[in-house]
Amino acid sequence: IPVFLVDQPIAAGNEALYETLIATDNVKAGRDLATYLVTTMNDPELKVAIIEGAPGSVAGDDRLTGFNEGLASGNITPVASATGMWDNATALAAMETILQANPDLQAVLSASDVMVDGILQALAGAGKTDVKFLAIDDSEVGIQGLMDGTIMADNTQDPMAMGSMAAEFAMGMAAGTVEPGSLEKYIDSGTVTVTLENAEEA
Repeated sequence: IPVFLVDQPIAAGNEALYETLIATDNVKAGRDLATYLVTTMNDPELKVAIIEGAPGSVAGDDRLTGFNEGLASGNITPVASATGMWDNATALAAMETILQANPDLQAVLSASDVMVDGILQALAGAGKTDVKFLAIDDSEVGIQGLMDGTIMADNTQDPMAMGSMAAEFAMGMAAGTVEPGSLEKYIDSGTVTVTLENAEEA
């Protein structure tokens, strides 16, 4: 039975168990978002914090790698980096701790929109509504944040593209038009940096 992985990989060394993995290039998503921040702000002394995903999560770890690569393109090292565990309450507490230690913070990169509400609550509570906030997922929460000005940029995932490609390949194999073993082991479903200027198209 052909197996198609969507969004999440399995442990390395098990490539023979599936036809292809269709997923976001999370390193690129993180790198593009951080690079956008660096380029837009154009401040070599920019004070940036990162709210990470759960430790050990492939997507979270890859986005963190991308964040650091993007910041490094501007010779910027984050002043703090802490896990938000993909959870608003944990992200709120992490953000509060970071703000206490870094009251002059200028920007925050979040590994996911699922932590947006907690981070925004912490920023509002500290009166830091001028801190630039960027995230990944392009969910309804992220798009709404772009529209109301609380989020500067949000990098997309495209779950519809992932699902439709997987369905197309599965039907192709069932019909005999796609040969087993013929697909690349990884197919990038794409990511785009969304800002207020292109939010309505996202």
